[in-house]
Amino acid sequence: MPVVGREPNLHLVTCAGLLTLFTSACYLWSSWRRVPLQPSDRRQFFSQMIHVAVCSYVPLFTHYSLKQKQGLPLLNQIISWTTLASSIFLPLLSSTRLFHRLLSIFLSLTSTYLLLSTGSEALFPPVLSWLMFVWINIEQEALIAQGVSRRQEVELRDIMRKK
Repeated sequence: MPVVGREPNLHLVTCAGLLTLFTSACYLWSSWRRVPLQPSDRRQFFSQMIHVAVCSYVPLFTHYSLKQKQGLPLLNQIISWTTLASSIFLPLLSSTRLFHRLLSIFLSLTSTYLLLSTGSEALFPPVLSWLMFVWINIEQEALIAQGVSRRQEVELRDIMRKK
């Protein structure tokens, strides 16, 4: 996507993709020590992580292709449309455990966001996710300190009750 009024900094997009992969790998490693992942969840997270890695390099290849006046490569178009379609449905297939569902949503939205980024705005999702995960951990620790049971599952009735 051409940038109007400023020079694109696609290395920040790549860095944001790498930060996203680092964040999700750290979470999966820490989660694996506490509660092992189901094989289906593990496959889904790794496929989403590979998807994020691919999406972090697509803007770079697109920029170079457009700069050389070769047009938008067909492979980039296929990856972009597949990302858009899959980012809607993939989080629905994840586990109902709170952090697993949030990680799946984070990876799906970040892959789409990376495709639309041309500079420093790509760093927003990883930083927002760090803030969100820290905030939720603090909230859970506060609930434990108050004596409320620690629930890790999100159920439909919980969502309906809050509306």
